[in-house]
Order: sequence, then structure tokens, then C-alpha cells
Amino acid sequence: MNKQVIITLAKEAAKFYLNQSTIIGVTKDMPAWLLEKKYGLFVCFFDYANNIRSQAGKIYPGQNNLGQEIIDQTIKCINGNNIFKPITKSELNGLKLAIYIILKQEQIFNLDLLQTGQDGILVINKNNKLGYALPQKIPNAELLKIACRHGKIDYQNDNYKIFRLIIKSFVE
Repeated sequence: MNKQVIITLAKEAAKFYLNQSTIIGVTKDMPAWLLEKKYGLFVCFFDYANNIRSQAGKIYPGQNNLGQEIIDQTIKCINGNNIFKPITKSELNGLKLAIYIILKQEQIFNLDLLQTGQDGILVINKNNKLGYALPQKIPNAELLKIACRHGKIDYQNDNYKIFRLIIKSFVE
């Protein structure tokens, strides 16, 4: 996977969408790994102070290939959601882009197995409610609390499984 290719694809998808109100598609001249691989991923835009401006993504792939997944999640990120306002054409150039590709998930029984700042966490309770947290440079126990809060899972009293999300980060 090539950082420049991934960042460029997401940026071009965002610019094209904001300028033309049209979604670009994958093309046959893209690298084979963009057309053949499938991963869940998250797209995040950050402001000048490194605060999240918008975020969208999926733990599991929803598209036919990585290229289309990057485009799809970038457009969802641009459009905003119930947490983030849509990104405007005028602010796009002032934002920094990060893409987190989820390469693998593995159940863990000890938080010490997480690589702080590199791995994310997925939690799933007995009712299949799930929460996640992307990599951050904070103690692993805090990352777990964020994942539980995101999934509305009681950190102290609920019974849940913990999965390590092995993530490849591509940050502008």
C-alpha cells in the first residue's frame, strides 16, 4: 500500500465531489492492490489544531475493493453525519486527512497486547452491540473506555469481548 496513492485518491474524491457534485469511480489504471483488496477503513479530516473535523468509516468492508471503499468513506466524511457538519469546499484545503485501514482483527484477553498509538480496539457485548476506538497515544485502558462509550457498552458491568484492530495509518 502506498501512502501517496491512498491520500491522493481520497483528496481527489473529496475535491471532485465538492466541485462537481459527482462521485468519482475506480479505474483500471489504478494500482492492482486498490482494485483487488477489501478492508474496512476510517477517513478523518482534522483542523489546524488537530481536532477531528469529520469522520466516517466502517470496521468491515462494504465495497468491492479498497479503492471504492476509500472513495465511499471520503464522501460520507465530507457529507457529515449526526455528529459532524458537512465539510465545505472553502475549508477543504485547510484540513489534514488521515485514513486508517483495518488490516486484521484478533481477539485479545490482555490490554498489554495492544501497541499504543498503533492499534485500535473493537468491543462486542453479548447482545452484539459494538464500539470501537481508533489508535491514539493514550493508555490502553482509556482506549477501551472510549470504545465502550462509543458502543454504549457499560465498561465496568457489561460482559464483552475485546478485539485488537491492527491498523495501517496513512496521515497527510
